[in-house]
Amino acid sequence: MTDAMRLRSLLALGVSAATLGFATHGFAADAAPSDNTIQQVIVTASGRQAKIQDVAIPITAVTADTLKNGNITDLKGVANLVPSYKLEAGQSNAAGATASIRGIGTGGDNAGFESAVGFFIDGVYRNRAGVALSELPEVERIEVLRGPQGTLFGRNTSAGAISVTTKGPDYTSTHGFIEGSVGNFNDQKATFAFNTPLVDHVLAVRIDGNYEKRDGYITDVNTGRTFNDKNRWSLRGQLRWEINDDASLRIIADTSHTDEQCCVGLYGQTGAYAAAINSVAAGFNNTVGIQVPTNSANFKTALSPNRDYKEKIDEYGLSAELNWTFKDVKLSSITSYRDWKALRDQDIDFNGSDRAYRQGYTDQFKTFTEELRAQGQMGRLNWLVGGFYADEILPHTDKIKFGTDGAHYVDALASGVNFNTLGIPAFVGLGSGYNVFGSLGTAGCGAAAALVPNCRLFQPIVKGSVITSLLASGVPLAIANAQATAIANAYSAGLASGIPVAGTGQNADQFKTHTQSASIFTHDELQLTEKLKLTVGLRFNHEQKDLSAGLNATAPGCNALYTDPAGIPAGTFAGITAGLNQTALGGFLQFVCNPVVNTAANGAYKTKSTEDELSGTTSLSYKLDKDVMVYGGYSHGYKAGGYNLDRSGLNVYPGLSTQPSVNDLHFNPEFTDSFELGVKSTVFGNTQLNANIFYEDISDFQSNNFTGFNFITKNVPTTVSKGVEIDYLTRPMEGLTLQGGLLYNEATYESSVSFGTSTIRKGQKVAGAPHWTLTTAATYRYTLPYQNLVALFYLDGRYVSDYQTTTLSPSTLSTQTGFAVFNGRIGISPANERWSLEFYGRNLTDKFYALASFGVPEQTGNFAVYPGQPRTYGATLRVKY
Repeated sequence: MTDAMRLRSLLALGVSAATLGFATHGFAADAAPSDNTIQQVIVTASGRQAKIQDVAIPITAVTADTLKNGNITDLKGVANLVPSYKLEAGQSNAAGATASIRGIGTGGDNAGFESAVGFFIDGVYRNRAGVALSELPEVERIEVLRGPQGTLFGRNTSAGAISVTTKGPDYTSTHGFIEGSVGNFNDQKATFAFNTPLVDHVLAVRIDGNYEKRDGYITDVNTGRTFNDKNRWSLRGQLRWEINDDASLRIIADTSHTDEQCCVGLYGQTGAYAAAINSVAAGFNNTVGIQVPTNSANFKTALSPNRDYKEKIDEYGLSAELNWTFKDVKLSSITSYRDWKALRDQDIDFNGSDRAYRQGYTDQFKTFTEELRAQGQMGRLNWLVGGFYADEILPHTDKIKFGTDGAHYVDALASGVNFNTLGIPAFVGLGSGYNVFGSLGTAGCGAAAALVPNCRLFQPIVKGSVITSLLASGVPLAIANAQATAIANAYSAGLASGIPVAGTGQNADQFKTHTQSASIFTHDELQLTEKLKLTVGLRFNHEQKDLSAGLNATAPGCNALYTDPAGIPAGTFAGITAGLNQTALGGFLQFVCNPVVNTAANGAYKTKSTEDELSGTTSLSYKLDKDVMVYGGYSHGYKAGGYNLDRSGLNVYPGLSTQPSVNDLHFNPEFTDSFELGVKSTVFGNTQLNANIFYEDISDFQSNNFTGFNFITKNVPTTVSKGVEIDYLTRPMEGLTLQGGLLYNEATYESSVSFGTSTIRKGQKVAGAPHWTLTTAATYRYTLPYQNLVALFYLDGRYVSDYQTTTLSPSTLSTQTGFAVFNGRIGISPANERWSLEFYGRNLTDKFYALASFGVPEQTGNFAVYPGQPRTYGATLRVKY
């Protein structure tokens, strides 16, 4: 089936409901099969309990039944039902997750960047998108709010917020469930919940837990190992105490553990550098270097046998929510402490040659938060005021090392390049066959072996450069030749002595940021008339970040580029290196002294930044009648600035002999001005229909990009996201529910920004942001004429048009063509759902698609992608008691 056919299939399913109207910015449905009316869901998105159709905020609520039917167990799966929202992992589930709303998000591969989309679980803020990727316990609802948020939640966000409300303890009875699932890739999963009252209508407890283990779906052809597996568990306990008629307390304690191998990129294209990789892998390791490029749908890769992608995550947290009504004023306090730590290893050359690897990378968040709110009614005014404080300590350690083939790769690459084609001066005249470190011996040097001792790449180039300079200054030819020969020999010998030794590199780059955030906010609703309501919100933010860093790398090749041996005039090597940096040989100097290990960055750093900013919102809503509301509004959002926690973000280059400035790591805050115009309606009693037009102007968009050698952070002055959102929910007949949405989104950069040799260009589409996204879900429950059994049939689909998978140097190669992914579930249970047996499938058509792409580090022309998950399927048995 073609993508166009899939789109038509989705549209047909959606139009059958949309003919009754458009869609909803917030909806949910949990009615019995015999009832085809829409039951309004109560949400807390406005800081108060309200019917979702009465809230003048673009919002979608996904209920427990919908999550269960769709086999959605984490926040990534919510994107199947909400077209404006996306959460995907790249190079890591823990540190590489990116969440976006309306195409706007923050790359998650650097802990120094806060997420543009905020995640709140039972009111507690989660620091980054990756921290929110763990398995969810049983959920009451998930609210997806689009646009800037800050006057309703503790933490301000510039693109949107995800609010998760989990099922809490109740006093009705002792009850619970046990659920077991098995699936392909040897998937095994168990989930349980237990609830019991301890003191009738006073004290109750609930325990939730889950465990899952699954083989990986990407296979290493060199060892047979599989990657992108699952191995995780979590446990959560809650206590609910009704202190008296006016006060209640909910305490939640949770812990979780993950020990997996994730995440592997697959080659989509190879370039000129592939031959060097393959020759080194075969000659020194007897391995496949690069798995033959394909559409990668076979999910095979070639990796170094002695490297892996370990990802261990340990998390625990404790929170307490106190609600107290005092003289018609509701007071709320949410206090939390969370500790989250990730430990990662990574084969960062992504192939079977062992050039470089990461080992012992750690991120940790130790976070204390306190949120206080007071809310009440005063005549026509429904007021809310609050304050928020967060204290976050983030220690970060990175260790990138040279592998056993570091020198082999550089020499193999050098020996295969004809430097006369790269603009090297004609007087060099020696073509190809050189190396830098001499690790291949003269056998790999070709014709150059007879012309240059040890056929060292830089020897004739340095000699030619120096002798030309000396002759120009009047030095006689014989003397100039002798001096140039001595300098050239010393330069090349120095580089050869700087051969990268396996295990050297970053001994331990240690960063630490301490963030203290304090704010006060208000969100007030004034009922001007019976039908007209004015909403005004304002927030004052104070943010302080303290950065300290200790960087320590060992890389003799870097030192050799500016260390003059005895007999050579001081500063000679630094000058030669600076000159070569400006030629085609600059890339080879980067191989010798990569920014990731450049010793010029070694040392201690310390700095801090402070920000005081106002954000807020205002809107007007008008009830045309009890079922139709129109609204319009403006919001100003803010996301704090910070620091790029990566040595390569410093302005370093080969031969640099002075320590760079810590200011190179700083990036400015991000601001969003958002305009909304929407309508919410309910028609025929069985259809909710809403639509929304939005325009978002993002100033100083925070962009962190890999240039091929290092990660550079810059603010893009102007980025725009604009479009239309349409959602629907309808029950056209007994037992059948249709719901979904449509997004048309133009997310583009409106400023050009240079990132070294690559540029973000004005008018360029934001990566990962398709113009069209369509989601549709159909649920049908049918009572069978036997033993009062109920059959469940569920199907959902998400179609996206083409999008770019990379920010820098986008091309047709990095364009993911439009595609659709379908998920389904069928099951049977008695009417009381005492038990259920269900069969599920995800990505039913086994569609291969790229989530993101990247130029493989230091491998010009080699291009890899992070793939979406292939088809998975299985069966689930659930028993309630």
